[in-house]
Amino acid sequence: MTGAAGATGTTGAAGATGATGPTGSQGVAGPAGVAGPAGATGLTGAAGATGTTGAAGSTGAAGATGPQGLTGATGPQGATGATGATGPAGSQLFSTFIVPGNGFANTIPSTLNNLNAYIMTPNAPLASGTLTMPATTFLNQVVSISTSKAITALTLSANAGQTILNAPTTLAAGGFVNFIMDASNTWHIIG
Repeated sequence: MTGAAGATGTTGAAGATGATGPTGSQGVAGPAGVAGPAGATGLTGAAGATGTTGAAGSTGAAGATGPQGLTGATGPQGATGATGATGPAGSQLFSTFIVPGNGFANTIPSTLNNLNAYIMTPNAPLASGTLTMPATTFLNQVVSISTSKAITALTLSANAGQTILNAPTTLAAGGFVNFIMDASNTWHIIG
């Protein structure tokens, strides 16, 4: 019959380290770590070369008309224009009123007016009388002679240096006669 086991002896000293075994195969990659904080901004890079100019865009629609600007200051007054030619003289009237008697001999007064009116208002019809045209006259002057009463025998004479054509020899009551002077000092009847 087997006897009882003896007591376990003491552990012997550790043997020398064995030689390094061959490298094992790479283990499975572990999970990605948490992202680290962003690094500091890098320096600004040098400016790139200017690119070519692009084609012109189409013209945009016209904008709304702006408000009217303020009125500018009044300009200086222009120079005075040349004086125009003098217009023709207007129709100026010179009149003489007279109450002649029978056999009168009168000269119509001279005037520088265009129209020289000689108006006779006798108190009664006259048998005769003599009138002489004005001494001073000019081209286109008109002499008008009238009477309110009849003059049966009228002598109408030109003044010195003048000629009178178709002078009447009588004037009825309310009658009149008009003469105009031409450039040769001749009186012409015009009505």
